[in-house]
Amino acid sequence: MVSEDRSTAKPSTGRRGPKPIEPAVRFWRMVNKTATCWEWTGHCKRNGYGEFDRGYAHRASWKLNTGQDPAAQVLHKCDNRKCVRIDHLFLGSIADNMRDKQLKGRAANKLTPEEVSEIRSSQGTQEDIGLRYDVDRTTIGRIIRRQTWSHVS
Repeated sequence: MVSEDRSTAKPSTGRRGPKPIEPAVRFWRMVNKTATCWEWTGHCKRNGYGEFDRGYAHRASWKLNTGQDPAAQVLHKCDNRKCVRIDHLFLGSIADNMRDKQLKGRAANKLTPEEVSEIRSSQGTQEDIGLRYDVDRTTIGRIIRRQTWSHVS
């Protein structure tokens, strides 16, 4: 029986087939750079935002371009949900995102900031307050606990 010299054999990676493609290469293959926005051409989530590696494409762009995993929200200056251009993105809090949506007219809120202030000072059950403002009692509870509309005093 002939023994094989294993000292020169390459170690097995346990994988077969082609070498995996680096995330940055995969990412940029799915971007169409135009004169304005850099549009994500890969899969998009139901909400219209690009999806990359089970997360949002614009968040992946932030990480690829800055080297930092964004702990905060990554917001769009251009309001294009598919845009991944780094100079169109900025970091902000959830309250910043809500304020930005409100200022740009994208908020689908039934309530105004004035009504939110009134709700917070209202007496009665959350059910009654909700009926008064035509919103669900859980919405009232979230407003009171500042889980939503936290930027309104």
